[in-house]
Amino acid sequence: MYDLKDESLFHEDALIGGEWRSAAAGRKIEVIDPAMQGVLGTVPDMDGSDTPRGDRGGGECLRAVAQEDACRTRRLAGGLA
Repeated sequence: MYDLKDESLFHEDALIGGEWRSAAAGRKIEVIDPAMQGVLGTVPDMDGSDTPRGDRGGGECLRAVAQEDACRTRRLAGGLA
């Protein structure tokens, strides 16, 4: 792996619903640097059994974005009034 100044930034799991998670089956895929042909790390090899977790996380994300958009719209409307 390459040197990273802040190791806490490096994750080999998927961020789902605000939590770092591995694939339900535990499989991983190597991520290759195309320039150097070296392994950068791994990512979860997720499949259909992981979909419900992603759907829940995606739904939470969409609700948060919609709420933030509504707040921005109210602030903008208040500034125009």
